[in-house]
Amino acid sequence: MSNGSRAPGWAVPLALLPLVAQSLFDGFYKGPLHRWSETAFWLVDVTKFVLLPVIVLWALARFGGVRPRDYGFRWPRTEPERERFIGSMLLAGLVLVPLYFVAEELIWRLWPAVRPSFTYGSALPGAWPARWLVVAYYSVTAGLVEEVVFRGLPWTWAAPFVDTAAKRWAWIGITSVTFGLVHWENGWPDVLTATLFGIAAAALYLRLRNLWPLVAAHVLTDLIAFA
Repeated sequence: MSNGSRAPGWAVPLALLPLVAQSLFDGFYKGPLHRWSETAFWLVDVTKFVLLPVIVLWALARFGGVRPRDYGFRWPRTEPERERFIGSMLLAGLVLVPLYFVAEELIWRLWPAVRPSFTYGSALPGAWPARWLVVAYYSVTAGLVEEVVFRGLPWTWAAPFVDTAAKRWAWIGITSVTFGLVHWENGWPDVLTATLFGIAAAALYLRLRNLWPLVAAHVLTDLIAFA
C-alpha cells in the first residue's frame, strides 16, 4: 500500500474506533480521577496517549498493512523535497498557530461560558523542571496522536472514495467536527476553536499530504497554550 492508493478495507476504521472512543469519553473521568489519585490519572493518561496508540498502530501495520508512511509520515529524500518540506512546515505554523489563538480569544469573548473546573493545565506540576517536562509530554503526545487519528488515518481510509470537491469538504467537516467534539469537557467555546483548527489542518493536509507539518504546528500550539 502506498500513499492511500488503495482502500485498506476495515483495518483503519477498526483502528480508529478505540482511539476516537476513548477521546470522546475521557472527559467523564479525567476530573474525578485526578481528584482521587494523581498517580492513577497519569497512568491512565499515558495509557491513552502512548500505550494504546502504539498497540493500535502496531496492529494496524502488522495485520492491516497500513504503515506510518501511508498515513502521512514522509521524510524528504531529495533537495527539492526538502525545500518543499521546509516550506510546508512554515506554512502550517503560520496558518494553524495564529488561527487557534485568534479563534480562541474571539469565541470566548463572543460566547462566554463557565470555565471547566478541571483542565489539563490544572494538572500541571508547580515546580518548573517537572512542569516543562509535563508540558512537553502534553504537547508532543497530543500533536502526534491527534493528527494521526483525526487527519492521517481518516484520509488513508477515505481517499479512494473522496473524488470530488463536495466529498472533500464533507470529509473535512466530519473529521473536524469530531476533532472538536473530543474537547467537549473544556466547554463549547473550546469545541468551536478546535473545530476551526481542525478545518484548517484538514484542508492543509489535503494540499500537503504530509503529516509532519501539521504535527509540528499542533505541538507548537499546545506548547504555547500550556506554557
